[in-house]
Amino acid sequence: MTHRSPTPSPPHPSFPRQAAVEEQLMFLLGYAVMAPSGHNTQPWQFSVHDASVWLYVDPARTLPALDPGGRERIMSCGAALFHFRIAMRHVGITPEVEWFPDRDEEDAAVHMQDVEKGRKALARISMGSPMEPTLADETLFSAIQRRRTHREAFEDATVPTSDLNQLEDAAASEGANLEVLSDADQRSRLLDLAIRANEDMLADADVRRELAEWTASASDDAGVPGSTRGWSRWQTLSAGWLQALPGLGPDPWHRETATIRNAPVLAVLTTTDDNVAAWLRAGQALDHVLLRATSYGLGASFLNQPVKVSRLRQDVRSLCGDDAWPQIVLRMGVATTQAPRSGRRPIPIRKD
Repeated sequence: MTHRSPTPSPPHPSFPRQAAVEEQLMFLLGYAVMAPSGHNTQPWQFSVHDASVWLYVDPARTLPALDPGGRERIMSCGAALFHFRIAMRHVGITPEVEWFPDRDEEDAAVHMQDVEKGRKALARISMGSPMEPTLADETLFSAIQRRRTHREAFEDATVPTSDLNQLEDAAASEGANLEVLSDADQRSRLLDLAIRANEDMLADADVRRELAEWTASASDDAGVPGSTRGWSRWQTLSAGWLQALPGLGPDPWHRETATIRNAPVLAVLTTTDDNVAAWLRAGQALDHVLLRATSYGLGASFLNQPVKVSRLRQDVRSLCGDDAWPQIVLRMGVATTQAPRSGRRPIPIRKD
């Protein structure tokens, strides 16, 4: 069964405004899958029916060693959701989002387990009433194509306070908080935590194998190729067996430590809760921050390590306040180069 679309003539010249709703939604999903994800795993999948898009976790795209609780997986799905919302607004449609649409109200805990295993939807997004996209909508949409994860060093330039305030507002609008660390002691403590966490994680053989799988063995449509990390061809090819050996690692890890210490901006994205719903909000807030930063000419990359290691995550939490749960750490600044675009797999559609 097909459905008529509520949208007026959209500003996007390629948008199939005369097509059925399902075809329009598939077009817009092409922008959703451009969202950032942990190690470019792209752990989302979609179902398109009843004139709506249903967003699920893809249980096959997991990182058992690097993300054992699935928190970053849910955040990645949240980022895809925000991309989709912005694309929908760009073509003149109000996105109507229903969170956890098929949940069991009497047993929320079981529902959350089902969400992580891909059995229940994270969200249902439908086409609402026609709207006129705002300048902010268009700015964020234009940043989708330009956003990259910047893993290299930043320029030695100060980021204006006004820009940082806008990034904080972006996070707040999605129900999260962006804590920019300006105090020298806070920055030093966070950097030390990041380096300690990196060392702890690389001491784990399973972590090293997983890193090798998603870096040295990255495919054209998933993973993080060595070129996006500034690695030479030799470093990329050797990363797999070097990371598999205890106590060893390719030179880029030492260079990464230096880029961490020289980051002009260090910030922690936090939420007041620490559950699947909070992670989904955090993913949308993260994506909003990244797109806004891109529009300001800023680059960003992730310092996930101190949040991944449980005992160190508590130390990160102490930097932000006991009522805040750190979900991700960002390093930001003016990008020195345009990083290559990471690959994307075809839109993953569920077979319900």
